[in-house]
Formats: sequence, C-alpha cells, structure tokens
Amino acid sequence: MTLEISTEHEAVIKRDFHGYDLEDALDAVHFIIGDVRSAGRTESAEFITGHGVIQKELLALCEQYGLEARISWTNSGVVSVTIE
Repeated sequence: MTLEISTEHEAVIKRDFHGYDLEDALDAVHFIIGDVRSAGRTESAEFITGHGVIQKELLALCEQYGLEARISWTNSGVVSVTIE
C-alpha cells in the first residue's frame, strides 16, 4: 500500500470589512480575487462583513466571478469562499 501525502495546502485570507464603505470593500475583494487567480493559486477566504449591504453585495460579486460564497454557519456575519 502506498500513502501519498499532499504538500499543497490552501492559504486562508481573512479580511474584516467593518468600517469600510461599500465601494472600498468591493474594490478590495476584486483585488484579492484577481491576485489569487492571476497567480494560479487556490485560497480560502473569510470576509467579515456583518449583516448589511456589504455582505449582500459581496455575495453577488462572488457569484459574478463564478464563485460559491456561503455565509458561515458559526457566524452569520462572515462570508466564506474558495477562490480558484
């Protein structure tokens, strides 16, 4: 029996958008997604948004990029997404 151990791992990006205005928060997410994709990486991200308009618009933005963002089960003010 052969055991293969992967040395690849996903990095975790965490960003807190409390205090950001909507445009700045979305610009930051555009940058993060572009940076990860242009480098050919896969990274998990957690965006702390609270429950307001930033969360709603961030979910829509991720959908536009073809990403499956989800609201955290343990904290409904956090959006989790895997960026590929």
